[in-house]
Amino acid sequence: MRRRTSLVTAVVSTVLLAAGCGLTDEGPRPGVAAEVDGESLQLEVVDRTVEDYCTLLAEHPDEQAFPTALIRTQLTLLWSRSVAIDAVATDHGVPVPGEVDESEVRAQWEALGEIDDDNLESFTWLADIQARDEAMIEAIGTAAFLDETGQPVVGEDAWNRGNELVALWLDHNQPHLNPVFGDVDWSDGTISADALSVPVSDEAVGLVDISAVSAERLAELPASQRCGPEPQDEAAAVPIG
Repeated sequence: MRRRTSLVTAVVSTVLLAAGCGLTDEGPRPGVAAEVDGESLQLEVVDRTVEDYCTLLAEHPDEQAFPTALIRTQLTLLWSRSVAIDAVATDHGVPVPGEVDESEVRAQWEALGEIDDDNLESFTWLADIQARDEAMIEAIGTAAFLDETGQPVVGEDAWNRGNELVALWLDHNQPHLNPVFGDVDWSDGTISADALSVPVSDEAVGLVDISAVSAERLAELPASQRCGPEPQDEAAAVPIG
């Protein structure tokens, strides 16, 4: 099983940073990070996990640092996507992962640092979300092709079809994110938000492409808004995907 250190994942195709996002009548309740299809994710779960992850990441000087708000947003989007994956998988007869075993959690995350009683809950939650992986997306696509054409298509074509079905489900069910994470257009995977910091610095507002956050720009964020080791002097791109 692959060991993990990074949480930054391409869960949306593009991120557009724009100013502001207010409360809406259709938004989630206070204290809720996201709601979709009758399920809800509490902000305290996201924040606890971010704190536990960033604490361990800070012990790795060779790892890339990230804006903390980016990690918070990624986790909320990953959770929303995991709900969609389970729903689409069930519709197509694809097995949904069961409860993640503690040994699996440790195997995935022990490279980052010690997994103990204080942070086990956070990393178990992460492992549960990440069990909804590319293999499961491909299995959904294979099942869909079999239903639609009678052909057992596998590989990239199956993954693309599975990913398309998950995106369609998200667009149809429209998860509601807390405004702190921005406004997501689930039809094309875009976010309009101040996704780098809350409150956001002038420098962070100016970042249009979070796929290339330089160490210099990270250093201009307050320490409380950075996740991981102190930024290095040289520019370093945040690996998306």
